[in-house]
Amino acid sequence: MLSEHEFLQQRLQMVRRQLHTAEHDVVYDGQGRGRKATIADEVNQENSYKREARLLAHILAVTQEGQVERALQQWRATFGAHLADHRARHKAAFDEDDAWWSLPPHERQRVPKPPRPPQAIYIDQSGQEWVITDAFLLLLDDLRERLARWLADD
Repeated sequence: MLSEHEFLQQRLQMVRRQLHTAEHDVVYDGQGRGRKATIADEVNQENSYKREARLLAHILAVTQEGQVERALQQWRATFGAHLADHRARHKAAFDEDDAWWSLPPHERQRVPKPPRPPQAIYIDQSGQEWVITDAFLLLLDDLRERLARWLADD
């Protein structure tokens, strides 16, 4: 029988390997096309791997075998609600930031950039801080889907 923790350990090893390998010169857009990678692409990719590695290690540490799928579901619901609440509380700041970014580039040069909206920070029961973003929620969704496929292959 396949184990949830075995999946997490294998995924964590793969993500850590990716962190230590050299970056590729091409970034693929998912449509069979690619473009030359920039430094920002490399930094974003490295940060996403670091975030996933931290999440996987945390899940391994705080869940028992058989609880992983349910924990991912609960965390997704909790973090999604936290992000929605955060965006509602800081709606004016997000609207102001969105309005500035929607200006044409030549107008953005003349209009002062508003302060960045605050990040959605969630502190879990163990005291760890998590920055909740859409990318983080997508990571949770991706892990749930991968785990479900892993378990279905049994």
